[in-house]
Amino acid sequence: MPDLYTTVMLLILMMLLGVALTLLWLRRTLETSLHTLHTTLSIATRIANLEHQIFVVAPEALIVSDGTHIISANPAMAELFGYEIPALIGMKIDDLLPPGGQSAHADYRKGYMANPRHRAMDGGLTIEGRHADGHVLPLAIDLSPFVQEGGIRIVLRIHPAPEKP
Repeated sequence: MPDLYTTVMLLILMMLLGVALTLLWLRRTLETSLHTLHTTLSIATRIANLEHQIFVVAPEALIVSDGTHIISANPAMAELFGYEIPALIGMKIDDLLPPGGQSAHADYRKGYMANPRHRAMDGGLTIEGRHADGHVLPLAIDLSPFVQEGGIRIVLRIHPAPEKP
């Protein structure tokens, strides 16, 4: 029969072995979790890059707005309105309208932001935009809201209005 010292030492060794096995298990779990996180981040980065490329190469003018200001604009938008993209970023949406339509549009915009929903301009409705050189552009605009950290964002798809017969 082992003496008390030997028994205590065996118990201590068994506890240390248990701790060592637990630490090995935790390390393996952490390595697996880190690998999964790295893979997920890699996929998310590829998706974000793809989404950005689609936004950039889209043939129709696109704006992302917070409901008042332009957060992002694609090259087709810059071309349609005659601005460079950096000049559009931060610009008020109403600044792209002729002066006579800005106050009425502000009321429409506030109403829309109170109840944002997908809205396509159909039925021959048009809105007038103002090109950088001042000439008026008859436009059709589709609105699509989404939620992003920081609040509601709106994607505006803008295209020249069809000619009326």
